[in-house]
Amino acid sequence: MGVGENQHCSLKSGGGATVKANVTYHFEPVDLQQLRLLSQLSPGRRIQALLEARELAVGLRRGRLRRLYPHLSPQEINLKLLEELEHLD
Repeated sequence: MGVGENQHCSLKSGGGATVKANVTYHFEPVDLQQLRLLSQLSPGRRIQALLEARELAVGLRRGRLRRLYPHLSPQEINLKLLEELEHLD
């Protein structure tokens, strides 16, 4: 399934109801198995998973910046990271 293509999917909500949808992807395909697993988590655990994924993504960006700018201090790397994140909008 590619970007811009339609796909039919069914997911179980946290309450057990099955939700069917015709989805047009504007990004890379969604991992339906991962969505099913996440839908079974409590709202608190979902937020925790989101925060862990964010921490991983920021850490990967920070590591890339360290490789690009090995001479910069950790504080300067953090400023570069903030500049990058600011320009994502």
